[in-house]
Amino acid sequence: MAKKLATNPEMPERFYNLHIGTGELVEPEESNWYPLYKLVLDLLPQAAENPSILDVGCGTGMFAKLLQKKGYTKYLGIDFSVNRIKRARTIVPDFTFRKRNMFDKKMQTTYSLFDNIIILEVLEHIEKDLEFLRSIPENKTIIFSVPNYLSNSHVRAFPKQETVRNRYGKILEFLDSRVFTSKDKWNHINAYGVSRKMHAKIFVFKCIKKRLSC
Repeated sequence: MAKKLATNPEMPERFYNLHIGTGELVEPEESNWYPLYKLVLDLLPQAAENPSILDVGCGTGMFAKLLQKKGYTKYLGIDFSVNRIKRARTIVPDFTFRKRNMFDKKMQTTYSLFDNIIILEVLEHIEKDLEFLRSIPENKTIIFSVPNYLSNSHVRAFPKQETVRNRYGKILEFLDSRVFTSKDKWNHINAYGVSRKMHAKIFVFKCIKKRLSC
């Protein structure tokens, strides 16, 4: 019998407005997230192809800053945290950032305008992750990442890639994947709610949104 995965309650906007760590206020190359960003860049079309990118849950704009440095120009970042959006606008003033809720009906139009939808470290934070993915139009390229560990703001964690594919396989067609593994073991709570030293892993996937039957 499979072990039951641990869960946490979803955090409100005020949590993300208040908890902006110093690690989110540095240059992207100095961030702990830089190895993840490099994996995502590897899955994106080259900047010379001028792809359009929607960054859902853009946070303070670190990935946006890296995109700008690499020559990407067609970008929109959205986040429901007003403080993170304010910070992102100061970090990358040439890019557009908007405070938006991903479940707003108006977002349907926004999703249709972009070829590549980036969702980094977001799906583990929201209870209605399946509903959100279903709201994205068919045939859109989706690049997302999820971790194998829990934190105070994680609704769920994914112990292995198979867990991710099982959860989202009816909605997404998986095209490619990458894994970032921390070099050292850290004190984390794993996907089953057990606190122990473990190698933190982040799974990155490139997918196509499937056509869903009515």
